[in-house]
Amino acid sequence: MDRGMPILYMQQALRKLSYYYPIFRVIPTGVYDKNTRLAVLDFQKYFNIIQTGRINNELYEKIDAEYIKVLIDEEKENNLSKQFSFSEGESGDIVGIFQILNNFLSNSFTNIKLLEINYLMDEYTVNAVKVIQTILNIKDDGILNNEVFIGLKSIINGYF
Repeated sequence: MDRGMPILYMQQALRKLSYYYPIFRVIPTGVYDKNTRLAVLDFQKYFNIIQTGRINNELYEKIDAEYIKVLIDEEKENNLSKQFSFSEGESGDIVGIFQILNNFLSNSFTNIKLLEINYLMDEYTVNAVKVIQTILNIKDDGILNNEVFIGLKSIINGYF
């Protein structure tokens, strides 16, 4: 894992985590560079994981899980008390967070497909919202709103 979207995602996750844990604040570039290695080493040290500076599948999942916990905590404090609704073609931070949470669940649900993290309600994200709505047994209109997001978080909270 030296280049590309998985590295960019890990860098974004490590950067967000650096605001909550003593982790080097990496700049997301998509390239596994010395700064990414420093952030990984700090993460491994903080979480008592053997310090290798490399990301394997187990570490990827640990970083991902910690990142999702932080995102959920932030959303509890911020936006979920406000009403929101995103339809196809719209974009926003909540859409990006939905995409990240969706991708986390894709490891456990075969009917949930990986999404590009682009913060846009594109056709793939609309379809992913419909899948989550079906799982939650609510109207499957593809609109990302409070009800969908809170339901998605309740599914994920079952994993922690």
